[in-house]
Amino acid sequence: YGRVAGMPVVSLAAVIQHNTSCFAAPVENGVATVADFSGKTYGSWGGEVEEALLDYLVEQEGGEPATKINIGSSDFFAATQDGGIDFSWVYYATTGIEAELRGVELDTIFLKDIDSTFDYYTPVIVASEDFLAENGDLTGRFMTALSQGYCYCDANPAEAAEILLAANEGLDAELIQAGQEWIAGQYQAEAPYWGYQDAEIWNSFSQWLIDRGLIEDGFVAEDAFTNDYLPQGE
Repeated sequence: YGRVAGMPVVSLAAVIQHNTSCFAAPVENGVATVADFSGKTYGSWGGEVEEALLDYLVEQEGGEPATKINIGSSDFFAATQDGGIDFSWVYYATTGIEAELRGVELDTIFLKDIDSTFDYYTPVIVASEDFLAENGDLTGRFMTALSQGYCYCDANPAEAAEILLAANEGLDAELIQAGQEWIAGQYQAEAPYWGYQDAEIWNSFSQWLIDRGLIEDGFVAEDAFTNDYLPQGE
């Protein structure tokens, strides 16, 4: 999406293979299914694709659009328990795990479970085309090191969490450790190697963006990503 917004960036790797983000709400807010979005208040970060996706999902259920309030990076728990927000869009490995640790019961709706089209790569590692043109060898060496790091995390979640905590003061140790245990095994999943990106997944979501008028027809997904800088993709 950044490319059509005038940013000539290229995705170099998928950090995890499946979309682990979800719509989440405390159970008392009554947002257990997509059909429940209608008439509710949604805490948005203000993204164009975000709001278009939310409207699309409600349309498919024949409901009325949710009221959107931009909460930016506000705390999910404060927003949904005291701030008048019914539900929001979160990454489960952080907010979902924190809810578990707090004893807050959530209803969650994972994007990948709604439709395979929304099982797109997020997050990804990106670089500008200009940087890649001038620093191809450096990029390859960096991505090799990064690949080794993520593979270590995948296989050794407890040890990886300890390394992160040792390098960063002030983090919630219990949350970091539990989140890393939850996401371990998902970095590579069924892909042939860490970071791998499949053209079919890129094409599926980009076609949805075209159909919704968010990007122009003619967008070439294969121009937006490459596996060439990954050690196994060379």
